[in-house]
Amino acid sequence: MAYKYFFLFIFLGLLNLFGQDVNENLVVHYKFDGNFNDATPNNYHATNQGATFADDRNGNPNSAVYFNGTNDYIDLPNENDLKPQMPFTISFWIKYSSSNFNDQEVFELSYEHNRNSGVYFNSEIHTGKMAINIANGAYNYISTARRSYVSENIIQLDTWTNVVAVVSDFDDMEIYYDCKGMGGNYSGSATSLVYSGTNGVLGKRQRNLNSSPNFFQGYLDDFKIWDRALSLNEVSSICTYMSNDSFEGNQLNVTIYPNPSDGIINIQSTFNFENLEVINQIGQNVFKSDYQNSIDLSHLSSGMYFIRLSGQDTSKIQKIILE
Repeated sequence: MAYKYFFLFIFLGLLNLFGQDVNENLVVHYKFDGNFNDATPNNYHATNQGATFADDRNGNPNSAVYFNGTNDYIDLPNENDLKPQMPFTISFWIKYSSSNFNDQEVFELSYEHNRNSGVYFNSEIHTGKMAINIANGAYNYISTARRSYVSENIIQLDTWTNVVAVVSDFDDMEIYYDCKGMGGNYSGSATSLVYSGTNGVLGKRQRNLNSSPNFFQGYLDDFKIWDRALSLNEVSSICTYMSNDSFEGNQLNVTIYPNPSDGIINIQSTFNFENLEVINQIGQNVFKSDYQNSIDLSHLSSGMYFIRLSGQDTSKIQKIILE
């Protein structure tokens, strides 16, 4: 009985820490799992303009997209929900293939030629640091037309990285690079966020007036927009394979993926576990079996759960999110 209450205490503590559903106010989610559909009920499906499918960060084929840096991009639907006002959060997994700043234009949420509008993500020209930018809709690209936040995180090439940009106000922004917010600097003096009447794009943006657009070169996966600012705890819950969410058996090498998941959970471990349990946020056991490398939890409701692996007087608990 004491054992049961010990774990219930852990789960109640976790519920307090991660209480808010991270998917609350999630506007769009492009998984790129063989299509360009929105995984949320909003059905804001995108239209491909040349990007190709590629392996994702877990090696799963046709589960991410590749942009060639020349003419590939993806059109977003022209929906107001995809043009969020502050506060908002945008997250994605990215792998850069070029160190040239011209190849690092990741997205613009309302693309109009020769107009500095909406929200866009690129890199600082001389430093290779990531930048999130708010534009006031002016028909120029000078500093008075934008407010930019440049992170201290320098882009690493050929490596999958999780990026979460949280924008609460013109002077309250952060870019989390693999869960870590390293601070940064502001520039530009725009004091309003104005979108154009056109749709947004992934993979291209015009940098200079009367010039051709620049195109992103690299890989992109799991692109999401929330119309709210995620908390630091929520950022931590979405940007790693739960490496920070283990509460027992930290010496054990366990990988659980994908996370978040639509129901199919894969488990890799160097330890020979014997039992597997899935427990909900109030401590109820909702699934139990002998240890196996893959389980189907698609019958469970969306939300946060905990997987407990045990065997030979050893156990490990890790958090998972079902979408």
